[in-house]
Amino acid sequence: MHKVWTYADLRHTPDDGKRYEIFDGELVVTPAPGIPHQVTVFELTMRLYLRLKEIAIAYISPVDVLLAWDRVLEPDIVVVRHERQAIVTERAIEGAPDLVVEVLSPRGATRDRVRKARLYANSGVPEYWIVDPRAKTIEVYALGDRGYCLDGEYAVGDWLTSVTFDFTLDVSSIFTFKAPAQ
Repeated sequence: MHKVWTYADLRHTPDDGKRYEIFDGELVVTPAPGIPHQVTVFELTMRLYLRLKEIAIAYISPVDVLLAWDRVLEPDIVVVRHERQAIVTERAIEGAPDLVVEVLSPRGATRDRVRKARLYANSGVPEYWIVDPRAKTIEVYALGDRGYCLDGEYAVGDWLTSVTFDFTLDVSSIFTFKAPAQ
């Protein structure tokens, strides 16, 4: 019989730069993301913060999102409307945010596209973005009756339109990482 992990257990994991998440009681540990991932997260968070600051707050990882006692995820970016800030506590965001963004890492793409998407949808997160730094695309998903439906896929040169918030975003401004010359 394997251990069923909970948020109480998660609070005792080491602060070692790894990402600790709980998927339906299963502990999932991943290494810290690479530089292109982090630059993309920063650029997108900065733009979301500036565009939405009058109506919402954008939080950058690491921040726990406590969806249930056995479902604790650490998205790259979380957005919560001002009128829903009661779900933001000192320890975590306790409930479904208004927007969750995951920036793909080479080893985590399937997890983000399948397992996390299912957990976010089942928890009622209305909008979910999957950002691919390699392909330089952002997929925007809207929550429907049967889970997430792709609302739009945006690439460099496109203007992304949010499902939940009234704003557009220049996708070209997100993918700014340039590898140093060797």
